[in-house]
Amino acid sequence: MERDCILLAMNPTNLIRSTVNNPDFKLLASHLDRELAIIDGEDHAFFAQYNQTDAVQYVIVAYLEGSPVACGGLKSFDPRTLEVKRMYTRHSVRGGGVGHLLLRQVEHLAREKGLDVLNKLTDGKVYLGLDGRGKEEPHAAFTEAKGVETHYFHGKHPAGNVGIQIHHTKPIGSGDKVWVLGVQDVATIGKVFTEKRFNAERVVALAGAELKQPKYVRTYIGANVGDLVKDNLANDHIRLISGDVLSGKKKVAEGFLDIFDDQLTVVLEGDDYELFGWLIPSLNTPSIS
Repeated sequence: MERDCILLAMNPTNLIRSTVNNPDFKLLASHLDRELAIIDGEDHAFFAQYNQTDAVQYVIVAYLEGSPVACGGLKSFDPRTLEVKRMYTRHSVRGGGVGHLLLRQVEHLAREKGLDVLNKLTDGKVYLGLDGRGKEEPHAAFTEAKGVETHYFHGKHPAGNVGIQIHHTKPIGSGDKVWVLGVQDVATIGKVFTEKRFNAERVVALAGAELKQPKYVRTYIGANVGDLVKDNLANDHIRLISGDVLSGKKKVAEGFLDIFDDQLTVVLEGDDYELFGWLIPSLNTPSIS
C-alpha cells in the first residue's frame, strides 16, 4: 500500500502528512476503536457511525524512533467546515509531549485552512507577506500555502509596516479597500472551520526593559494586563503599553489588551520632569538655549 507523505519535522518525533490509506494511520485508528469500544460499552455501535474515516481528508501520523505512536485527522463536512477526528496516542508515550506536538501540527493545518477561507471571502487576491531576512525559514504552512501570492519583505523601518508592504505589493487607489490580518487572526478563522468554535487563544509577547523576564505567553484575546505581568516587574514605576512603544496605547494593570494586539510592552514611566528644565542650558536635555 502506498505511503505518500510529506516529512514535516526532524525531531525525536517525526510528523508526516498522509491520507487515510496510510497503513500506520489505520493501525493506530484500530487501537483507538478498541479503546472506545470499552469506554462506550453498549453504545459503541451508535457512536462508531460518526467515526468513519471516509470523509477524513487530512491525516497526520507521529513517529518515535521509526514507530507510529500517534495520529490525528481533519474530517470534511463541506468545503468550508472541518472537524478534528481520530486523535490517538499510544499509552507507552502518553505524557511525553507527542500529543501536544501533534496538535500543533493540526493548528498549522488550521492556518492553511484559514488561508483557503480567505480566498472564498474576497473576489480579489490574497497576498501573504513573509519575513525575507533569511535568518529563519517561515513555517511550511506559509511557504507552501496554496491560493495566495507570496511576497518576502526585509529592510530597515518602515519595511515592516503593512502600509509600505501594500504599496509595494499592489498600490491602492481611491475607493479601494484592503483588509489586513495577522498570522494568529488567520489561524483563528481556520479554527472556526476545523474546530467548529471560535478559538480566542493568542500568543502574546511580553517585552520591555522593565520586565524581569521578557517572554512569550499563551493567553486569550483581551487578556487582563495585570495578570500578564504579575510577579514579573522590575519596579513599580512603569508604563504599560498594549502594542509597541510607537503605536500602542497606554494601559493600567486593571485594563485589558486591545483586540488586535499581540504584544505588551513595559517601559519606565517618563515623568521625571525638572521644573522649567527646558529653559536651563544643558548638554543632556533639549532646551531653548
